[in-house]
Amino acid sequence: MSDGLLFGSKTRSGHMAEHGSNAILTFTPSDDELSLRAKAIRKRRAERANPFYILTYWPFALGILVAYFGTELQAFLNELGEWAVRFVLPLQTMVYQANIGSSFDLPQNLQQIALEVQFPLEGLIVMRLLKQRFSLLAVIVQMLTLHSIATLVLWLISIHGVK
Repeated sequence: MSDGLLFGSKTRSGHMAEHGSNAILTFTPSDDELSLRAKAIRKRRAERANPFYILTYWPFALGILVAYFGTELQAFLNELGEWAVRFVLPLQTMVYQANIGSSFDLPQNLQQIALEVQFPLEGLIVMRLLKQRFSLLAVIVQMLTLHSIATLVLWLISIHGVK
């Protein structure tokens, strides 16, 4: 250390901070960091000022709408077959597969909660992915992949007879 300072007592912006005989490291954001932060804040404010900003929540609203008709959807899928239910409603099927030793109606209540919560959660995931500038097609492929993996897990559970 050519300047005789101990423990890196220069800040990132090159300023020294000394208190008595002990030198401490302080953080002073650089102008570049401040300008990036200010740009991000201005961008968020501009997005919120847009009168159509509320339309970015359409996946969550659609998830709530589908969850409202969840029991009808489940009845329709039951008519199509067991694997249709497992593909479209993997969360509820996983709760059903779980071995919960309870004398109360806990398993049935958990199934109903899973049925009502699955689609709004998926709506939040879709909303987040779209906000990260993924295309709608890429988001649909990701959600289909998620459901396919869940169906594969349920198939493996059914093959091995684990309950």
